Amino acid sequence: MAAFESQHSVLSRLHEALKVPGNDRCADCAAKNPDWASTNLGVFICINCSGIHRKLGTHISQVKSLKLDDRSWSSQMVENLTKIGNDLANQLWAKHVPICYKRPREDERPDSTLREQWIRAKYERKEFLSESCPSYLHDKKVGMLYKKGKGRNEWKPRWFVLNVQDGTISYYKSRSSEQRYSFITARAGKNSTVGALVRE
Repeated sequence: MAAFESQHSVLSRLHEALKVPGNDRCADCAAKNPDWASTNLGVFICINCSGIHRKLGTHISQVKSLKLDDRSWSSQMVENLTKIGNDLANQLWAKHVPICYKRPREDERPDSTLREQWIRAKYERKEFLSESCPSYLHDKKVGMLYKKGKGRNEWKPRWFVLNVQDGTISYYKSRSSEQRYSFITARAGKNSTVGALVRE
């Protein structure tokens, strides 16, 4: 039988795990000083992202507060957080995030669709585990969007073309125009994305 570990010892190991580089920011939005955790996923998260994790269900993410649940932490829960942690978890769950995928930031609204869909894509739909792109990112995506002119306080409709295969975004004055006014090229490396932009 395993030796009993006091709650004081468990909490002490928990707070040591929180000090590990990478664990000092939310695993999903990079907010500073996360005070919640997903014990089965082994990640520290902020209060805003914890709400989305709860919505996923306990079969995907089991959420606990570092402050409110200080009497119900088990050795196994802390062991998961110690062995995995945010950096290692994101190397798995966010290993193959497409270059065009927007991630939530620290100042994102708690109830934003972006925050929720990012978390669902990572842990529920598991979209970034392999190099194969999600179905909605194949081939080209086109559409009319409004763009603010450089040095001018006015918005004008522009025809945008996202080519997923070669990693480029272009826009034109109209759908039928052949003159390209902006070209973005990006390539995702192992830990970073490099892009070059030519503006209108």
